[in-house]
Amino acid sequence: MYNWLKGFLSNRYIRTRVNGVYSRTRPSKEGLPQGSAFLCFLNDLSEVIPTFNRLSFADDISTWQSDKNVDRATEALNSDLHALKRYCDQWCMQINTTKTVYNIYSNSREVLARVLKLKIEDKCLQRDPLPRYLGVALDSQLNLTAHVEQLAGRVRERIGLMKKLAGTNWGAAISSLKTLYVTFAGGTDTDGQGEIPPSRRVKPAQRLAESFGATRRRLKKVSVLSVAEAAERKFDLPTDRAPLETPGWPPELAPHPLEVRLDIGLNGKKSETAPQVQKAAALEFIDSYPAEYMRCYIDGSAKEGTSHGGYGVYIEWKFEEATRTSGPVGRRTCSYECEKAALHACIRILKERHDRGNPLPGVVILCDCRSLVQNLGGFNPTSMGDILSTMEQLRQAGVRIICQWIPSHVGIHGNEVADELANAGRLQPQPTVPATLAHVSSLLFPVTRGNGEKVESGDRRE
Repeated sequence: MYNWLKGFLSNRYIRTRVNGVYSRTRPSKEGLPQGSAFLCFLNDLSEVIPTFNRLSFADDISTWQSDKNVDRATEALNSDLHALKRYCDQWCMQINTTKTVYNIYSNSREVLARVLKLKIEDKCLQRDPLPRYLGVALDSQLNLTAHVEQLAGRVRERIGLMKKLAGTNWGAAISSLKTLYVTFAGGTDTDGQGEIPPSRRVKPAQRLAESFGATRRRLKKVSVLSVAEAAERKFDLPTDRAPLETPGWPPELAPHPLEVRLDIGLNGKKSETAPQVQKAAALEFIDSYPAEYMRCYIDGSAKEGTSHGGYGVYIEWKFEEATRTSGPVGRRTCSYECEKAALHACIRILKERHDRGNPLPGVVILCDCRSLVQNLGGFNPTSMGDILSTMEQLRQAGVRIICQWIPSHVGIHGNEVADELANAGRLQPQPTVPATLAHVSSLLFPVTRGNGEKVESGDRRE
């Protein structure tokens, strides 16, 4: 017996077979194939119980009986379970009755409503309406609908994780994303035995995965630098670029996402709603916040959305005169960067006031830039490191901060004042600053969107 065990555990080699084709043989340095040792106990199970219908993988066994008469099938199953119990007792094994469950598979509602009396010794087995076998959820009609819904949910979560990591400077390497995709998303579209049946619920997640794979393949075939150089020549883009700002913290150390509100109770699109209705809805929403919360209006403006930017901040204090401030952003900027500069200035003012000992029970930041508000509410929003760090310090000190979107140019007093301040800041002497990614995108967007132009590099178009 010793020599047999030694021979079984030593000098083992493994290979994989896929569609009848074998891989190269490699030595197995540690461990055994899952279930290989346990198969010794079950090798003669079919011979001992000839009528036993079963599927087994290591110590996971499934047995079934099929009959038009439910009572007859129940009796046959009880007989098989009794024989299995005797077999396990003979080889000093125990059946885990807690994990042993049953289910009925039928298209008949009457049959599915039955409760079967299946026993191992004197313990009745519990029914599980959605048992799993080898990772597959088996519903009572065997149409795999529940399994596909669970699969689609897992794929969406994992692809979403990769999208978040792509916006960080600690997890955005193409090799890391490829490994994550193969590990977390690539293995969720099959059940180990074949393809999952098509489902409308899983297709969006599949498209996300396919688009990531297609992007990765394009990156291999085309030099990103050559495409960037071609774009610079074609659209006369600035070459003095600011470093790409990405969060420098892993998820467990990241600040909590900011509390944001993107709805003011309007039914329908902003373009389809009268300005008077938008104003009334926004003012009602603003007044719904506690009276002691500070109202901070911010706005940014850039010439034609791409140059000579300015920001404006208007803060209404509870018992003091309102604060008004404005300033330039730079000759090379965009509207989004101006809005962000206004937010940064607003947070600095609040932090300075708090550091001087003035109480801030709560703050409502009112902004008409929906993309900025959405970015603030996301996980690890890019290019927000300093702003979020300051916000987190205020929140740790007990200050509640809410960022609320409001419609622009509908006559809201605070928003109009902030807009005037931003336009005044745009007229001030502009500093020379490197071009940010948002600025370059603002230069490319109207050209490529309006004319449908593509950047050519070599034999390909991207």
